Order: sequence, then C-alpha cells, then structure tokens
Amino acid sequence: MKYDILEAVEKVIDLLGGLKIDPQTKILILPTLISATHPYLTENTSPEFLESTIKYLFENGVGIHNIKVCGQSFNEFPVEASTQKSQLLKVCQELKVLPINLAEKNFLKKGGLEISEEVFSADLILNLPILKMGKAQASENLFKLLKKENYLAQKYLSSNEEIFKKLIESLPKILTIAEADSVQKPDGFVAHLGLVLASFNSLILDRIFFEITMEKNLPEILKGIKINGIPIVGREIEEVKFNVEKYG
Repeated sequence: MKYDILEAVEKVIDLLGGLKIDPQTKILILPTLISATHPYLTENTSPEFLESTIKYLFENGVGIHNIKVCGQSFNEFPVEASTQKSQLLKVCQELKVLPINLAEKNFLKKGGLEISEEVFSADLILNLPILKMGKAQASENLFKLLKKENYLAQKYLSSNEEIFKKLIESLPKILTIAEADSVQKPDGFVAHLGLVLASFNSLILDRIFFEITMEKNLPEILKGIKINGIPIVGREIEEVKFNVEKYG
C-alpha cells in the first residue's frame, strides 16, 4: 500500500484472480470491532479501509442494498459505542450501507455452534480484520459470527483451534482482506508496514503475517499451518519482513 487504499484493495483482489460479483451478489462485511477508541489507536479496522472496500464493491456493480456491515461486542464496550468512536458507523451512513448488530439477529445451530443467520443469507463474506503482531487476528475475527454466549461456552470445552475448525466447515465462501498498514505491536505502539494481505484461507493469512513480522510464538490455532508449499503472489515475504526486536 502506498497512498491509495482503494488501489491496494483492487490490486490484491486482482492478484487472487478477481471476484465474480454483480448487482445481485449479497455481501456481508465483518470488520474488526473491539473497543470504543479513535482510529489512530489501531484497535479496530480503520474507516478508510472499510470505505475503500465498499467503494470497490460499488465500482464492480454490487447493489447498495446487498451490502451489510456487521459486528457485535464480546466485551464491556457496547457495539454502538465502538462503531461510533471508530468512525465505522459514519462510513456506513455516508455510503448508505446497512450496519447491523449481530447480537440482535437470529442464530442457527450448526454442529454445536450458534452461527448468525445473516451468514447464510450472504453469497460472500468479506472478513476485514486489522492485523496485530502476536495475534491470529484474521481467523479469530470470524468468531464474531457466533452468538457470544455460545462462543464463551465453547471456550470452556474446546480450544480456539477446535472451535474455528467447526465454524469454518459451516460458513459460505470467505475472502479475508486484512489491513496491515499501521500495525499494533505487543507493547501497544504502532509499526508502519504499509501492507494489505488477502486470502480465501484466514489461517494461512495469519501464518504468513507471523512470518512477515518474525514472531516466533505461534498461537495454538496456527501451529498446524506450515509455510512450505503456500503459494504467494505479489511481494515476497523476504521483501516485507519487519523485525520488531530491531525496529521496535
């Protein structure tokens, strides 16, 4: 990414072979929405990244009424406060796209999980995480498609790896487009990587991000993902590596 986020989104989707979308394609967008904080703190997906993704959909013919931006709170921050402070709500209002609180919608039981009904009304889910060093942010963002109480109950019985495996088996097609421009480091400070990463497999994307940031302590959910054999297009890992110990 240089200066134009929309250009970077277009490029990364093009590298993946493009998307088959039209005015009737129903899109469900899931940004990272964690806390009621301003965008510069990089806790949540930035408003610019969400705006650029929606504009990409508009430019490629997706009807405005077929795009929904969803989220819900898994912590003490009400989702309404987080959407407002993060400025993601402002983006939805300006572009006239429907924002929805998944906690207020219905959930369907699938294999012991309770998954938002909105998921099964979509032709494509766009997972828009903001990546953070040391975390499998892209994959864990998808847990927000579960009913909060169901997810917390599952955590007592299973690992995130096991929950994710069951979840992904029940979901329709997902494209993760991850924001890795200004990235939060473990100490809370921000590193400027200037990247956008995309994959139809969020686990692979997270694993590649760990390789880029040279993080050694993989979370359990990523330990089974091997780098060897993963096809990569665009920049090579070696070109974009960021040594947090050297530059942090």
